Order: sequence, then C-alpha cells, then structure tokens
Amino acid sequence: MRVLLGIIGTFVCVFVGFILHHGDPRLLIVPTEYLIIIGMLIGSVVASNPGFVLKEIALSTKSLFTAGVPDRAQYRDTFCVLYRFLLLVRRDGLLMLEDQLTTPEKSELFCKHPAVLRDRRSVRVMCSALGMLVDNVGNAELVNELIQRDLEAVYDQEMSASRALQRSADALPAIGIVAAVLGIILTMQSIDAGADTVGKNVAGALVGTFAGVFLAYGVVGPLANALKAKADAVRRLRHCIRRVVVGDLNGISPMRSVDLARLGVLPDQRPTLDDVKEALGESAQ
Repeated sequence: MRVLLGIIGTFVCVFVGFILHHGDPRLLIVPTEYLIIIGMLIGSVVASNPGFVLKEIALSTKSLFTAGVPDRAQYRDTFCVLYRFLLLVRRDGLLMLEDQLTTPEKSELFCKHPAVLRDRRSVRVMCSALGMLVDNVGNAELVNELIQRDLEAVYDQEMSASRALQRSADALPAIGIVAAVLGIILTMQSIDAGADTVGKNVAGALVGTFAGVFLAYGVVGPLANALKAKADAVRRLRHCIRRVVVGDLNGISPMRSVDLARLGVLPDQRPTLDDVKEALGESAQ
C-alpha cells in the first residue's frame, strides 16, 4: 500500500503542478507516444531476461502491493516457530520434526502462526535448515555454509526482478527520446502546415521525452528500489533462521539461540525476548 500511495502521490503532484502552471492536461495525452515507449519497454524486458526473471518480476511486484516487509510481529512469530521446533526435537526426537516439515501447511506448529506461512520462501528455507538436523548433515560449520548458500541463491533470484527493473528505468529516458525523435520526424514532414500545427506536433513529440523521464524516475525506478528494499529485509529475516539453527547445533539452548539471533534484526523491527516469551506462553522455558 505504501508503494502504491507513493506512486499515486507522484502522479498527482506532477499533473497538479502542470495544471497550476496553466497547462492543459490534454496536451499530455498522446497515445502514440505512450504506445512507442511502453511497447519498447516491454519488448526490451522480454528480450533481455530469461523466463524465470520475468516470472519473478510479476510475482515480486504483486507482493509489493499485497505484503509488506517483515515487521516486529513477523519476527516474533518466526522466532516462536523455530523455538517450538527445537523444543520438539529435544522432547520427542528428530523423527517428530521430520513429520512436521514434510507438509508445513498442515503442521500444527506452523498453523499457530499463519503470518509465517504466508512467506512461502522463508518457510521453505526454514524447513530446509531444520531438515539438516533430521538428516544429520554434519557439524555446525558445514550446516551454516549450506544454509548460507541457500539464502544467497534465494536472494539472487529475488534481486533479479529489481535488477531488471532498474535496467529498464535506466533505459526509459533514451526510449522517451526515441519516441520524441519520431514525433519530430513527423513534424518536419508538415513544416509548411503553419505555426499552430507545427507547435502542437512539437509539443506532442516532447511528451515522449517527458513520459520517458517521468516513468523512469517516478514509477519504474522506485519500484526497483522497493523490490530491493524488500529483498534485503526478507534476507535479514532468513539469516535469523540460520542463526537459530546453527546456535542449536552448537549446543546453545533454544531460547538463548533465539535471543542471540535477535541481534541481527534492525532495532525498529526487533521484538524483545519478553515479546517472544509472551507469545509462546507456557511453552517458553
């Protein structure tokens, strides 16, 4: 919602400012210029990116408007799920953990915290990391390295959308110039049509330059930055998962592992240990 409000605010300020300067907003409506710009933009994105990046752009952009970055409550719930899993291992053994990880959407522990389940990739990372305990992969150092590799692979895929949009934002001013030049070419063909006609045609051509710059810095660029900010935020959450699991492998108690993992959370998003214990209720030890 914040991203959408920001983009709408940009549109409103630009166009209201233009009108207050006694500009006619109808001058900015030149469908052919927008067709050229948007067509070139979409074509260049499709041509320069593999299929999985195009899919990532669609999914990540949608997530900007449907789910925010991890907040204090989501960190708290994530720590609660991890704590419950580690406590389950110590109480009932690793086989009980395997049953819970096979179908997380049906897991009693996950279902207690539906906000965690909504982030499917973080749930997969968590199940993969906890699964290494079941599989007895190796020592804490090896497990830490394997989880790191998994996190970097997921992060690279999520960042591919931001990088692709940022490249498009960088190209948009030039694409706008292409549309403007085509408009000028048409204007030169009617140079003897009179000053009024020539002036309108030049104004229409300049809309291409305006649209390219506006879309680059007012829409596509901010979307790319928002995708990067969200990918960075989710990455921090997943590194907390890694710290808790590695801490347990190092023989640290579940609650202490959670407490130490909290240190990697930004202060404004960091839940207190009392918050986690209160959410756990009687399970907290």
